[in-house]
Amino acid sequence: MGRRYAARRRGSRSLTIPLAVVGGTIAGFRQPINQAIAGDWAGAVNTLADSFTTVEGAKNTLIPIFIGFLAHYVAGKLGINRALGRARVPILRI
Repeated sequence: MGRRYAARRRGSRSLTIPLAVVGGTIAGFRQPINQAIAGDWAGAVNTLADSFTTVEGAKNTLIPIFIGFLAHYVAGKLGINRALGRARVPILRI
């Protein structure tokens, strides 16, 4: 009879936050967030709507989000996220 090998167990997946994507999202929404903090809720909603429906708004909102996704993709290909996982860094991914 052949030897039986125990199946290799991988650690359970836990919640991780991709910092590049979150940073790009926050950078893209900085103007509506600042308006909401200042108390101009109507202006914040209008700016948020304009950021997805106009070309100028898309430049200010979607490009930082896209750059964040691109940085996250490159970090994954380079193995940075895997190294952070092996080092047992909690919650953090690039």
